[in-house]
Amino acid sequence: MTSNYAQFGGKKAFGALIVNVTELGKFHDRFAVNLRNNLGTVPLSGFPRLTRRSLDGSQFRVFDPFGNMLVYMEKYYAPPLYLEAQDHTEEILNQVWFLRDIYANDCAAAKTLDRALEEKKDEEESGIGHARLLAARGEIAVAMGELDLASKLEDMVSRIHLQDSELRRFEEELRASQHLRNWAGIESGE
Repeated sequence: MTSNYAQFGGKKAFGALIVNVTELGKFHDRFAVNLRNNLGTVPLSGFPRLTRRSLDGSQFRVFDPFGNMLVYMEKYYAPPLYLEAQDHTEEILNQVWFLRDIYANDCAAAKTLDRALEEKKDEEESGIGHARLLAARGEIAVAMGELDLASKLEDMVSRIHLQDSELRRFEEELRASQHLRNWAGIESGE
């Protein structure tokens, strides 16, 4: 495929290649280890960069220093059902994950979350929906190198009173920014 790939952040990029593999996680881990060993961290923004695995775990992207993209997908990839939302929070998160996973566009995903959080600003700032939106924005903040913002958002999430059942159900999602920071070898923004 050839294009300018502006939606992926590439101004001069000219190509992409889809690579179907089995055991996708091993490829992602290998890229991460090599980048961490050579650069000291896994670059999550700019060029070169390695994206996080998609929400469903079946794809990721690698960008070279010029913005060209390799899309690694599980050999028998089936697109996830992002559009089956149970509530407004899930609708927003589906949009965010689509922008993050399919377009590898953290900036657009961040803007979507910022708008949603601004709309909810006048509402009661509690509950699992609000915590999930804050946590998603925190994860994207880490990916974009906004570590102070990520720390602030993590603190906001920790201050929301949640029921034990909510914490268990959404634990991984609520800790995504911390997990990403640890995985990429990024120091805290504090």
